[in-house]
This record gives sequence, structure tokens and C-alpha cells, in this order.
Amino acid sequence: MSEVSMETPQKPNVFFQLIKGLAYFLLFLASQVVASYVLIFYYVFKFMFQLPAGADFDATQITEEAMEMVFADINSLLIIYAFILVVFLFIFFALRKKRFLNEIQFRKFSPKYLPAMALLTFGLYFFVTSILNFLPESLMKSYAESSSFISEGSFAVSMITQALIAPFTEELVFRGLMLSRFNKALPKWIGITISSLFFGLVHGNPVWFVYAAALGCIFCIVAERTGSIFSTFLMHCVFNASGTIFAYLFPRVTTMELIVFLIIGLPMITTGLYLLLYTHNVVHAARSQDDK
Repeated sequence: MSEVSMETPQKPNVFFQLIKGLAYFLLFLASQVVASYVLIFYYVFKFMFQLPAGADFDATQITEEAMEMVFADINSLLIIYAFILVVFLFIFFALRKKRFLNEIQFRKFSPKYLPAMALLTFGLYFFVTSILNFLPESLMKSYAESSSFISEGSFAVSMITQALIAPFTEELVFRGLMLSRFNKALPKWIGITISSLFFGLVHGNPVWFVYAAALGCIFCIVAERTGSIFSTFLMHCVFNASGTIFAYLFPRVTTMELIVFLIIGLPMITTGLYLLLYTHNVVHAARSQDDK
């Protein structure tokens, strides 16, 4: 597989590119809102048909119960909003006679990047896991409550939604569409920062915001170097899958294990970043040589 650069020439209409990037972010939010209403209507009708004959119909109570079910059914919500988002974008780009995968930067990348990607992915997982468990209990309480909704449901469904569907939609929007548009209007480091902050913002919880924004920054750098969000999609899948598997297999971890995670995680991240930049130079040099 060959590297395809994500770098695009600067466009004169800076404002238009910024608006496009923000529009994709709003589309991401809108698809979640629409998916929420779809699920609410589903549960409302379900409760209505389950009412005993002659029972009083309390619309307010049924709606409230339906909304509670939606908040508890995060996996279904992810599936519905991902379907809405992808179908809308596919039709949108088709009408504009543009290729969906090309527009979202989902391309082949050089396999030479895989060692750096592996180091970064597992290094980030070890580091984030250890840091989260060392946070004060006051911070972790709200984080645990937010995370509990994600862990509900069967292991298989959680793996599909958290390790495949969520990474694809998030990489599609934040690295594929937003970052590429911001890069046409802004210096790269500003585009990376804005995209990463928005990525952290949608995770809601303050703890999630911090580490999701940091992860987003790393993913942006990888996407820039590999020239594709296919690479960050794979990293995102493995990162989320590791968390899901780890939560099921090891619900409790010792302090010593967390210290080991922290000790090995940080060097893996720094080594992975160095190897990423080194590999980029090697791939770029080889590509330049082939073009001669």
C-alpha cells in the first residue's frame, strides 16, 4: 500500500473552509439528536401497545420512561446515529459526484507505519488507564457514572458499537472531514487543536474531555503523517476494544499493575511518535525517489 498525502493546497476562501468544518461537526450532533428521537418514538409506541386494556394513558409518564430507556440504550443509539450519518454523507457526496471514501480521507497507507501505530495505541491505552485510576474519587465518580451506560449490554454488542461503529463515525467526522477542511484554512497545528478540542467536547464528561482531546491530537498527527484516517480508525478500534475487553476480563486492577502500566505506557508513546516521524521521512523519501 502506498501513502497518499492529506496535505491540500491552501484555498483563498478561508472562511468557507472553516464553515464547512463546523458544518460537519453540527451534522455529527444533529444525527445524534435525530437518532434519539427515533428511539424515543420507538419506546413510546412500545409502551403504548403494552398498556393493559382500559388503562389510563399518561403521555408525560410514557415519554419520560421512553427517554430513560434511550439514555440506557446507548448501543442502539450509536447504531442508529451512525447509520443516519453515513447514509446522509454518502448521498450528499454522490449528488455532488464525489467519492465518499476519498472525501472522508479513508485511503490506503503504507504498512511501514504499523509498528509506530501499535506502540502509540497500546502506549496510550496503558497510560490513560493508569492515569484514570489515580484520579481523585470525586472526579472518577462522575466518570464512572458516564461510563456505566457504555458498558451495559452484551459483550458482543459492546464490541461492535464501541470498537467499530463509534471509532468509524468519530474518525470520519473529526479527522476525515473536519481536520482536512481546517487544514485548508488554518496552519496545521491550529487545525489539529480545534479538531481535538471538538472531539473532547462531544464526550461531555470533564475527565473524558481531557483525555479524548489528547487522544484526538495524537490521532490527528497520525492521520496527517499516514495520509489516511484508515490508520487512525484501526488505532481507535484497538484502543476502544482494549478498554472493552479489559473491563470484562479485569474489573479490578491493583496499584502495582497500574504503576507498571504507567511506566511502560509513556516510553511507548514517545517511541511511537519518534518512529512515526522517522517512518514518514522514510516513506516520503522513497516516494520522492520513485517519482524521479
